Amino acid sequence: MIGVLNRPGFLKAFMCVVLFFELGHIKAQTCIADFLYSYLDSTTIHIYNHSTQYDSAIWTITDGVVVSESMQAIVVSVPSGETRVCLRIISPDNCNDEICMDIYPGSEGDICSVTDCVWPGDANGDRIANNYDLLHIGVGYGTQGPGRTYSPVPDDPLAWTPSHAENWEQWVGVVNYKHMDCDGNGVIDASDVEAIIKNYTPDQSFVPDDYPGAPPIELVLDEDVIVIEQNNRPDSIVITGSVQVGSSVKPMNELYGLAFSFTYDTSQVRSGTARFSKIGGSFLGQTEEIFDLSTNLDGTHLSGRADYAISRNTQQGTSGFGAVATFSLVIEGDIIGGRDINDINLKISKIKAVDSLGNNLPFDLINGDITVVVVEDNITSSQDLDDPSAAVLFPNPAKGIFQFKSVNRNWAWLEVINIQGQRIKTQVITSDTEVISLSGIPDGTYWVKAWDRDGKWISKVMVVQ
Repeated sequence: MIGVLNRPGFLKAFMCVVLFFELGHIKAQTCIADFLYSYLDSTTIHIYNHSTQYDSAIWTITDGVVVSESMQAIVVSVPSGETRVCLRIISPDNCNDEICMDIYPGSEGDICSVTDCVWPGDANGDRIANNYDLLHIGVGYGTQGPGRTYSPVPDDPLAWTPSHAENWEQWVGVVNYKHMDCDGNGVIDASDVEAIIKNYTPDQSFVPDDYPGAPPIELVLDEDVIVIEQNNRPDSIVITGSVQVGSSVKPMNELYGLAFSFTYDTSQVRSGTARFSKIGGSFLGQTEEIFDLSTNLDGTHLSGRADYAISRNTQQGTSGFGAVATFSLVIEGDIIGGRDINDINLKISKIKAVDSLGNNLPFDLINGDITVVVVEDNITSSQDLDDPSAAVLFPNPAKGIFQFKSVNRNWAWLEVINIQGQRIKTQVITSDTEVISLSGIPDGTYWVKAWDRDGKWISKVMVVQ
C-alpha cells in the first residue's frame, strides 16, 4: 500500500501512523517516507531523505523525471524557484510509502523552519560566521558528538548552506554544541575555524556594554613616535604593539576568550598587512592551551579593518593581567610626501570577553583610540635625537601656558603642531626655561618639536583650557 500525503515531511515523521491488515492482524507500517529541504540559492534546492526503515528510494520532480541515483540527498535546479517533489521508499520487508510536497521559497518544510539547522562556521547560532564564533568553539573544545552524515554540497562540507544535524547532549545557553562542530566531523577543535574563515561575514552591529572601573583592556604601541631619516627613507615601516588585559590593581578574573575589531587609516597602511598573533606563555595560557583567528578584511569586506579572536581550549578560565596578543601593520615609506609629521590612527572596538561557560565578562576599555606618529627628520645630524632627558614640558596637561625647560642643550626654537601635522605656533627659545602661551589653542593633544644645531627633540602636550 502506498500513502500519498501533501504536507510537510518533517511533521509526517511524528504524525503518520498507517495501519494495514496482515493475516487477519493489525500491524503498524514499518516505513515512513519523509524529506527535508533547503534553498542553496533562489533556484537551487537541496533535498534530504529523512525517511525511516528503507533500502531503496525514488525521487520524482515536477516534470515527471525520476531520479534514483541517490537514496539520501539530491540537488535540484528549478528555474522558476518552485517545484513539486515526491519521494517513494521501499523497506526490506516490502513496505512502500510516498510523500509529495510543493516546494517554494518560504514554504513549510524548509529545514531551518522545522529543525535547528547548522550553517558551517556559525558556532554561536546567529547565522553569520565571524570572530565571535571562535569563542563558542573554545567553550566546546574537545567535545565529541554525532557528526553530520551528509553535506548539501557533497564536495564541500564547509559550503555556506544549511544542514540537518542531530542535537548533541551539551548546550551553551540556547545554542546546541552541534553548531560548534563547524566541519561536521563529530569533534569540536581548531579545524572548525576553517569554516569561519571560508564563510566570514564581519559583525557590524555588536556594541559591548561599558563597565567603568572594571578590569581594563587597552591597545599599547611599542613605539608611539617613529623617526625616519629624510635621506634614508625605508620602503616600508612596521608598526607593532599589543593588546593588554587587566592590570596589577584590577586583574581580569576567569578569562577564557576575547574577540574584537581593529580599525586603521587606509590612506597610510599597506593593504592587507594588519595582523594579530597570540602570545604563548601569557597569563591566558601556554601555546598549546590557546588558539586564535586573525582576519584582515581589506579587499574582501571592509577596508581598514581586521578582526581577531583568541580562546583557551582547556574548559577552565584563568585570572591575571598582561599582554595576550601582539599586532603589526605596515605603512609605506613614501607616505610623508613633504610633511614632517604623519599620524596613523588605530582603534580597537567591538570587544567581547567571556568565561569558560560563554558568559560575558565586564571590562573597561582604555586607550581604545591611539595614534602612532611617523616623523621625518630633515636634520643631517641625528645626535641625541628624541632623547627624553634633553628637555621637559610642564605642566602637562597644560592650561593657558606651558614651560619648556632645557637640560644642558643650546636650543634654538620650537614648534607646536596639532595631530593633523599643522604648525600652530613657532617660538624662538631665548632662555633655559621658555614660557609658551596657549592662548587661542583649542583643547587636545599636540606635539612639541624643539631644535638645536645637533638634532631635534619631540614630545606630547595635552592642552586643557
